[in-house]
Amino acid sequence: MRITEINISEFGCLKDKVIRPESGMNVIYGENESGKSTIQLFIKFMLYGLGRRSASNTERERSVSWSGHTAAGSMSFLHGDRSYRIERRYVDGGRDNLVVTCLDSGERISTDKTPGEYFLGVPKEVFESSACVGQGASSRIDGDKTAVSIRNMLTSADEAVDTAKILKTLDSVRVGYRHKNKNGGSLYDDEQRITLQRQRLERAKEASLSLDTWQEKLDVAKRDYEMVKTELDSKDELLGQLNRVTLVKRFERLRRAERESDAMKQKCEELVGTTLKTDFFPDRNHIAELKLSAKALYNSEERVKSAKEASENYVASYSEDNADLGERIEQRGGIDTILLSVKQKSEKIKRQNGMIAAIWITYVALALCGAALLLGGFIWGVALFLLSAPAAVVTVGGAKAKKRAAKEINTIVEEFGATEDTLESKLKECANALFERKRSELVRARVEAELVSARAELDACRKALEALLIKTLTAPIVTCEAAMAEHSRLDNFVAEHERILRERDTLDRMIDTERSSLDSFDEQKIRSEISVNIDEVTPAAIAEAERVRSFLAAKKNSFEQKITALNSNVMQIRMSAEDPLPIADELCALEEKYGRDKEFYDALTMAMDAIEQAGQAMSGSVTPVIAKRAGEIMSRISDGRYTSLRTTGTLGVSLDSDGFGIKSDYLSAGTKDAAYLSLRIALLGRIYGDNTPPLILDEALCQFDDERAENFISMLGELSTEGQQCICFTSHKRESRICKDLGIEYTDIAM
Repeated sequence: MRITEINISEFGCLKDKVIRPESGMNVIYGENESGKSTIQLFIKFMLYGLGRRSASNTERERSVSWSGHTAAGSMSFLHGDRSYRIERRYVDGGRDNLVVTCLDSGERISTDKTPGEYFLGVPKEVFESSACVGQGASSRIDGDKTAVSIRNMLTSADEAVDTAKILKTLDSVRVGYRHKNKNGGSLYDDEQRITLQRQRLERAKEASLSLDTWQEKLDVAKRDYEMVKTELDSKDELLGQLNRVTLVKRFERLRRAERESDAMKQKCEELVGTTLKTDFFPDRNHIAELKLSAKALYNSEERVKSAKEASENYVASYSEDNADLGERIEQRGGIDTILLSVKQKSEKIKRQNGMIAAIWITYVALALCGAALLLGGFIWGVALFLLSAPAAVVTVGGAKAKKRAAKEINTIVEEFGATEDTLESKLKECANALFERKRSELVRARVEAELVSARAELDACRKALEALLIKTLTAPIVTCEAAMAEHSRLDNFVAEHERILRERDTLDRMIDTERSSLDSFDEQKIRSEISVNIDEVTPAAIAEAERVRSFLAAKKNSFEQKITALNSNVMQIRMSAEDPLPIADELCALEEKYGRDKEFYDALTMAMDAIEQAGQAMSGSVTPVIAKRAGEIMSRISDGRYTSLRTTGTLGVSLDSDGFGIKSDYLSAGTKDAAYLSLRIALLGRIYGDNTPPLILDEALCQFDDERAENFISMLGELSTEGQQCICFTSHKRESRICKDLGIEYTDIAM
């Protein structure tokens, strides 16, 4: 396969991009994030699509365009001697539209395979592990699936012919004959049928010997059954006679019950006639209302009595004189006002006493000074006598004010009959007496009101009780005792009347049920069919007859079950007691079929073993060939430092250097890339043959030094001259420079 044109409409970060690689070596140069890896991803998208949506499928997010959420474009290529074009359009969340056209004939290619599987014959994992080397991912090879593809080609000469599927199909056929756990399959079923047939043959032989014994047991059981049946019929006849007697006695009980019902009805009418004195018929509600009304009358009488006693026995516990003084206290502003007035007057007297004493001292001092001056011949001593005169006047006025205050205090104290020291306690005593008088007046008014209310309630209760008593009494006495006596009389009447009605109602229901039950019987006919003495039939005799009959019925049922079981055994023996020869013939046919199927099963097992051994042998012979070719390439890249390369069954690698084996885990990143690139190129020829796809390298040489890069590009140049198309994506100028220095023809494509 050789790609001739890549036309990207929308894909990842690219839009309306056209690239036309040539045959041989192609170097596509571009800066980082210019879309080189996107082109490699687009080629895989054209060949294999985007795969199923999953959390790990990041290709889908990288492939869908950032603006239109679409992946679309086309790729043209040469395959064999014909030209083809793949057109694919995927809308995120929608369908993947694919069209493959042969450009030479215009014919559309219709297949259920992907274009990569159809043209290259390998699945996507194998393509990625061989022809497509992503950036920094040269060592990631899907070894399992690639190894399977190689094995299929080696075993069947066709990669599309899956020997694993063939083995699986053969194994499913083999499992149809015998399951792996040995407990299923046609062989297992035949073995079970053969075992059952042999058992059947043995049973037939045994049955022919025991049939007579079982038949004899059946005959004995039938004779015993007939004896029990005859005895049971006799008991049934006796019970029939007893049942007829029972019916006759039921007719007699019915007539007695009807007579008893009529008597109860008459008794009920007599009770009503002798008890009720008016047309009113009392019920439970009336009796309860009468009792409640009598109780209300009693409570009202007790309330009136209690109110009278409270009114008559009330005595005031206060002094009228003190209460009158209490009113004076209220008129004069209360206790605090009076006490404050007395206190103020007492303080006024004290002030007057102090002032008079001070004035007298001043007066005496001035008078003595004036006298001394006059005796000394000083005429102005007279002035001092004149100044002392106002002091005398003030002293006289203060004495009068003091006298008035004392008089007022005495008036207040005498009014309340106390002293100045006991005035406060006297005032409180009078105030309490006034409070008691007012409280007594309120209590008396409340007692009088209670008496009036109680008398009104008593009148109402008497009227209500009279209205109830007059319903059943023509001239009622409205007292509690008379009401309770009437309540007791009516209560006894209603209880007795209800008792008679209940008993009669129960009896009438029984009569109706029995009458309905006996309507279908003719008493006279039943009496004519009775052949036993009715008077001698007792419940005990009937119970004994029923007990015996029940025992015989159970015995008869037991014999029936026994006969059924014996019949079943006899029938089974007769069915199995067939001619052993046909059974032996069937057994022989089964054994012959089992032998043929067993031979085929053994042949299948041998064929599967041979295919597996052949596949292992051929894989063992080819793996060294791939390893040898990869070793030659690695030796050339490393300038002979690593002389050979070894692979595992899943295409893991190790290198030999100076006779020592080195695992890939211990190699440098550049050496590891070189080893796996060598393995990939070796795989190309083995997997694809002459139909090799382009070798796509995306920064695959970034970890190579210049020397190894030149060696590897030199080898790619040789491959390109042999018809291998190589597309090398790079962000450096080194690959183009090496091609130019080595004289390799190449196509330089700038992004």
